[in-house]
Amino acid sequence: MMIKKIEPELDENGIIKQKQKACATCKKRQICEDFLKIVEKDDNEYAELVLALYHICDDYESMFIQYPIIVESITTDNAFDYYNEQKNVGRYVIIKLNLEDYDEEVHLGLFLGELPTSVISLFDKHDKSIRNKFQRTPAIYVFKFKKMFYGSYQRWKFIEDESEFDLISSEDPIVYIELAKTEVGKNNK
Repeated sequence: MMIKKIEPELDENGIIKQKQKACATCKKRQICEDFLKIVEKDDNEYAELVLALYHICDDYESMFIQYPIIVESITTDNAFDYYNEQKNVGRYVIIKLNLEDYDEEVHLGLFLGELPTSVISLFDKHDKSIRNKFQRTPAIYVFKFKKMFYGSYQRWKFIEDESEFDLISSEDPIVYIELAKTEVGKNNK
């Protein structure tokens, strides 16, 4: 991995090339006229960097929640979409893992649903509420490895037809393959 150098870039006259156009933590991330005026007046070579970290103009709004805050309500979205996703939980899938240290063969898996992987908390300063949202991603249990994998970076699909079992690796546990064939066969009748 290459580490970027932190020294400022200079133009042909030895003046720092300006990269920053707004306060580093401003939520608006707009071009700040106050910021630009101060940088132009200051002859310190690190003025841009110092201002980006410490300057706060009249229009500044932090991108982070600043404490203390007054909260009147907290809402949390459902971590699991019961209405749309429950019908697919427990369905068999074929999956090809795109991960280091795992083979590139097709394996049998079981869809566990879209599970939360992280929480994002949003504060609305106007109505003083916090809303917690979940980032969800498909979770698939792979029988061969006896592990759950998140499917957002894997290639997978629901098994719709018995002919798709021919794609599965011969190293997968035969007991689960036979069980899955029986279940898919019942659903197709």
